[in-house]
Amino acid sequence: MLKKLSLRGRLTLLISGLFLLMCTGQMLLNNYHTSQQVSALIRTIQLPGELDINRVPAEIVTIGQANDMLDAAFLKNWVALLLVLLLGALCTYILVGYCLRPLRQLTEHIRKTGVSNLDCPPEISTKVDEVLQLADSFNTLSLRLADAFASQQRFLADAAHELRTPLAVLQTKLDVFSRRRHTVEEYEELLESVTRQTARLTSLSNQLLDLTRKQPHAPETFPLRVLAEEVQCDLADAAAVRNVSLRLDIPADLSVRADYMALYRILFNLMENGIKYNHEGGEVSVHAEKDGSHWRFTVADTGCGIQEEDYLLLFEPFWRADSSRSRESGGAGLGLPIVKELVGQMEGTISVKPNSLQGTIFHLAFPLYSRN
Repeated sequence: MLKKLSLRGRLTLLISGLFLLMCTGQMLLNNYHTSQQVSALIRTIQLPGELDINRVPAEIVTIGQANDMLDAAFLKNWVALLLVLLLGALCTYILVGYCLRPLRQLTEHIRKTGVSNLDCPPEISTKVDEVLQLADSFNTLSLRLADAFASQQRFLADAAHELRTPLAVLQTKLDVFSRRRHTVEEYEELLESVTRQTARLTSLSNQLLDLTRKQPHAPETFPLRVLAEEVQCDLADAAAVRNVSLRLDIPADLSVRADYMALYRILFNLMENGIKYNHEGGEVSVHAEKDGSHWRFTVADTGCGIQEEDYLLLFEPFWRADSSRSRESGGAGLGLPIVKELVGQMEGTISVKPNSLQGTIFHLAFPLYSRN
């Protein structure tokens, strides 16, 4: 039955019960002391031995009459106690309702809260710290959810735009191509364009899948230099095209325990960006070392660099410092968000700073022994 009562009803019953227990105990204690005092008083009264009981003055009562009067007084006390309890329960119910009014206001605000008004703070008319803290916590949670929904909407819009661009190019070329006969060279040009756009779609879909992958692979122990040399080998052709040198400064005896494929993607994306946005004759260098309970490595390039005010936007999906250059190089703005997601899965940290020479330096740190 108590489970069906509201918080207001439960508090009223609890306070009234405590009040009843205290008053009943006090009443019983008072009645007991009163009875003892009356009995002691009766025993001390000395009446004349030859007193005629039929001629007792009206002011004098018998012991039986005294006991009857005492019982009547006790009954009146109990009735008064019952009335006080009922009045106290009513006052308690009203006061508890008044104290719980801010919670009802917050409940009503939560009931009316939806996706469209998550950023509207609740209006609570109280100065109670606990209620204000609860309202502030709810407001903070609502703002975080609003930011999450806004980020999701931006992500979906950007993803749709990125997917629509190559599809629109394909549709336009096919529409134009279907209007007349074409030479073999034109067919080859169309085939090359279709191949390029489908490759872009495939790359974009793979990157989106990488960005949403939450479960890391099982960690394994391996020399970090071996992984870096593998990435260096895979990017050698791209570096040669832009005449960018790749330099590794990693101790041969530095072994780490981590997700091999995740770390490969991290290092590959960072070095690939360093190559894409570098100038001819530039350099991309990787340095790694053990530092206490962590191992750290940096990826530095001598490219065009990034404005400091853009550092916070670097890891936003589909964000580009230079949209035209990114599209020319085939980038969709997902490389660094994937890096940040993978770093987080490996319990690491990543930060970016300007290179003292020119370009950008990415600093990464990972625990030697991951909880995962």
